Amino acid sequence: MKAFSKKTIINIVLILTLTFIICSKTLALQHTDKTYLEIIETLSNDSLFGRSIYNKGKNKALDFLKSYLKNHSSRSIQFNEFSFDTTFNQIGSVSLHINNKLALLEDQFLPSGSSPSCSKSTIIHAYTDNHLNKSKLSNLSDIKIKGEFVLIKKSASNTDKNSVALNEKISILRYLGAKAIFIETDALLFSPSVNQDLLPIIWVIPNLIADSDSIYLELESKLERYTVTNLLATPLQISFEPALTLMAHYDHLGTINNSLIYNGANDNASGVSIAINLFLRSISRTNQIQLILTDAEEIGLWGSRTLQESGEFHPISFLINLDMMGSQTKGLATVGFIEDNPMKEKLKFIADSLSIPIKFRANTPNSDQYFFLANGIKGFYVYSNEGSQPYHNSRDDFTTIDYKFLIKSEQFLNHFLLYLGF
Repeated sequence: MKAFSKKTIINIVLILTLTFIICSKTLALQHTDKTYLEIIETLSNDSLFGRSIYNKGKNKALDFLKSYLKNHSSRSIQFNEFSFDTTFNQIGSVSLHINNKLALLEDQFLPSGSSPSCSKSTIIHAYTDNHLNKSKLSNLSDIKIKGEFVLIKKSASNTDKNSVALNEKISILRYLGAKAIFIETDALLFSPSVNQDLLPIIWVIPNLIADSDSIYLELESKLERYTVTNLLATPLQISFEPALTLMAHYDHLGTINNSLIYNGANDNASGVSIAINLFLRSISRTNQIQLILTDAEEIGLWGSRTLQESGEFHPISFLINLDMMGSQTKGLATVGFIEDNPMKEKLKFIADSLSIPIKFRANTPNSDQYFFLANGIKGFYVYSNEGSQPYHNSRDDFTTIDYKFLIKSEQFLNHFLLYLGF
């Protein structure tokens, strides 16, 4: 048997060590990927009906989240639910025929979330900026619209001093007796509503409808009670001292037509998955941590706003809100930093070490951190910057989430939590 030289043995040991490290990292990556997939796939499954009130989809999501946290935590967790009632305009069946041809829901048109029921066949009349400008609208009593259905054509430019804002055009046409208003737009995005408007607003792609087209609109909607439920989780051993708080909203848009389901994989099952993973990782290191999974973000930040106003949460030392983390082309972006905040440099250093581009913005009401930060709590909102995942669209699916970036983002945030002392 040939004896190996000392150098050969050292090389073999190095190769075996490197192989072990690579395999360990691969297994760890697969395990982490699997944990994200389980949360995101479950929350964005059709059986949860878009995590809204339709078929109790939101309640099913809440039950899953509590069960997942209980089953995966290394310590005992206590749950608190902060609930209150509001309303929700549930869009049921909807169809649009143009000159007896069926238009494609979501691809060619979408009702606004506040649309009331309507069943009507009539001729539509188009209005451009030439019809709806300040010089023409100086005396509304002299203006008559041609019919009950009106189309607002997409504006070429809003720089004209005589131009009228879209919300003003809608108000004017409603005042003049329109029974339904169709509006051209380049982006069909659905957003639910807590209210029901006086008449349907229908968004359509440009040039789908022409002046004097024959229109048949069939739409059913119902204003229903919506019980908003925020879920708060902390370790049983938490003290009265302020706690690091991770936040993400678990609700989404629901359904249209009882079949078009907005599953919301990126918005915001992705943020929930990272918040839960960070919480479960951190709970083994500290008792001073709180997880808040908010509801009713999609209908105007109602869950977080009312929770903040109530004060019924554990005192917060620092807040990190996660929303839409699963699709990016330009790394991460944060919201909540004033210009000279020194913490930005630490975040940038961590991001640079992981080769993640990062940008900073001041606090704005675009997610659930807003009212907390506006009332003096320190923290920020983080999201994946300029992703390709469809937004407020039924194609926001778990199969197209960027799971590798989720893992990288969790690494970024975990480094930051260690810097904060958690």
